[in-house]
Amino acid sequence: MAHRETAKRRSRSVRGLILVIFSLGVLGLLWLRANSARERALQDLTRSERAALYARTLENLREVCQLPLRKTGLNDYCEGQARFAVEFPECDEQCKNLAAPYLAQPSR
Repeated sequence: MAHRETAKRRSRSVRGLILVIFSLGVLGLLWLRANSARERALQDLTRSERAALYARTLENLREVCQLPLRKTGLNDYCEGQARFAVEFPECDEQCKNLAAPYLAQPSR
């Protein structure tokens, strides 16, 4: 009888593990699709539209998202602008340096 209970528990554990692996796979595919859609949207802009949006995003980081202002409730906005800026193919070292202070840092 104990052997039968152990086999049932093991079977449930395997099914649970398969469900978790399947769920993680689906979530991973959805994440990849969302990222590629965002990249395609940027690529689909005309060169002048993308240049204007990129310049505006960098301007927001320089002017609106000054580090002392982050304490005024603009944290999420500034982080979003920084994440958006680094998605542009044009984002060079200067762009990355400008965005870096606003990107979430891992906590200890």
